[in-house]
Amino acid sequence: MKNYAYFIFIFVVVITIFSLLVKDVQKLRTQTLVLKNEIYGQDIYRSQLIDLYFIAASLYYNFEDSSVVNDGTKNVLYDEVIEFYSRHSEHNFIKNLHKYLDTYNSDIDSNFLMALVRYLLFDCTKESPFNKIVLEEFVADISEFYSDTNSHNFFENSYQHYNSLDNFINNIDFGLLDNLISEIDIYLERKDFSENQQYTIVFSLFRPYMASFYNSNDNYIAILSPYGIDRDFEYNENQIIKTLVHEILHCYINEHVHKYEDYILQNVEMFNWHKSEFNTRAPYANMDWHRIFDENLVRAVQAKIYYTFFKSEDAIDYILRDEYEIGGFKKAYDFYDSLDAYEISRNIYDGIKEYIPQIINKVFER
Repeated sequence: MKNYAYFIFIFVVVITIFSLLVKDVQKLRTQTLVLKNEIYGQDIYRSQLIDLYFIAASLYYNFEDSSVVNDGTKNVLYDEVIEFYSRHSEHNFIKNLHKYLDTYNSDIDSNFLMALVRYLLFDCTKESPFNKIVLEEFVADISEFYSDTNSHNFFENSYQHYNSLDNFINNIDFGLLDNLISEIDIYLERKDFSENQQYTIVFSLFRPYMASFYNSNDNYIAILSPYGIDRDFEYNENQIIKTLVHEILHCYINEHVHKYEDYILQNVEMFNWHKSEFNTRAPYANMDWHRIFDENLVRAVQAKIYYTFFKSEDAIDYILRDEYEIGGFKKAYDFYDSLDAYEISRNIYDGIKEYIPQIINKVFER
């Protein structure tokens, strides 16, 4: 009888532990809705699974590349990551993580990241370079890593960081972003823009000042850092608004620039340009020519929009100075100047998409 009671006790304990583990994994796979802004059409999320992907990538690179996870000099959370996860570098998930990384640039794979976000939030794999089987396999593998490493302890101990982020998000002035989006529509003449546009934003504490953006039907999806570009790891509302405007511009401008890829290459060959003359820093210097072009053009257009909205010369340098001096965008001001003729000839062109060939002529001519 005692043996039977002991067996029942052990069985209950095992089931209880298993249930807790299942709940932990379910929590990992569940995205937290921090803010639903119905006035301006924004849904803002946090995701432990996305955060763990960044952490795993930084572990794969031995915490040596600050483009993956935040530089530890001023960030307490980064030190906590190193302390907790360093001993797990030989886990099978980490050893095989290269399948989901951009190892050429020692970074995460932004295409995979966006596919993963669309799958997690919307169960959507349409037009994705990664099919549902691949994404399900990844989620299963990272869930196993989460359980094996007792990552629930790490995230529970980080609750104060998440609470701080949530409070910050709920106080962002998204009205300013909405006004700047209106300026985008006017400047680009986005006649094909949908009034029902939604913005889904996923914030991560484990990504320094960088962003990824994707346009899916009437929903722009962003993965965003809350920090400023100076890496002081203070939440920076102005940088967030600036980054969102930048990425929204990409979603419209890139597709139209891509149509002129051949014409861009013709000009590159005709005038014997080298990528280092346009940009001196990775990853931009390693991009295809049409991507180098759209990265410069987006920055120039944003500077024009900020100048128009804030009515200040300082707004131009706020967008372009760091890009020129630190980011390596050597043609940033040339692209800016190339837009002057567009502004005085708006009646000639059907929006900026028709003016792109003129920009190509201006910035490539020696």
